[in-house]
Order: sequence, then C-alpha cells, then structure tokens
Amino acid sequence: MRAARFLSVFLLGLMISLNVFGQAQDKNAVAAQKAEEAWLGLVDSGKYAESYKVAGATFQAAVSEEKWVEAVQAARSPLGKLESRTLKNVAYTKTLSGAPSGEYEVLTFEAR
Repeated sequence: MRAARFLSVFLLGLMISLNVFGQAQDKNAVAAQKAEEAWLGLVDSGKYAESYKVAGATFQAAVSEEKWVEAVQAARSPLGKLESRTLKNVAYTKTLSGAPSGEYEVLTFEAR
C-alpha cells in the first residue's frame, strides 16, 4: 500500500517536474526518457533536494522542498538500491490527475 501510494505521488511529481510536454515524435520520446532517467537517478542516489531544485515550477508550486524531501525519503529509502530500470511503456495524454491540462508524455518503467 505504501509503495503504491509512493508510486502514484512519485509519478505525478515526475511528470509535472520534468515538464515533458510536446509532440509524440521519436526524438522527443528519447529526450524525455533521458531526462526522466536523469531525474530518477537523483532520487535513486538520495539527492532528494537536488531533484526538487531541477523540478518544474508547477511541481514546486504544489509542494515545498522540505515536504518533498521528507516524503520521498520516507518512501524511497526502504526500497533499497536500484538494480535495474527498464522502459515498459510510453503513453500520451492531455490530462493528468492533479496537473493542469497540457500535453504529457507518461513513461512507465519497471524497476528492481
């Protein structure tokens, strides 16, 4: 339950923070994946404050740095060291729960 809640909040934060809006072109998908993996790398390495600092304005307006660091540390730390991450799906949407309307590219990863 805790992991599922973390995943939901984390994915919403990730989508908002990266401001991955745009057309569904291959080069944009590759760029989005690289940006998301870089941001996830900050979180995976415990650089929670840094992940907040590179987040988009919409995300920063929704949560303070202190609250973000506290929440992600509590949720991410028990999961342990990342062993692998594989892109499983890319979906495009104009709506995302809790986010303003726009064009979103939602990348789903499987992580161990």
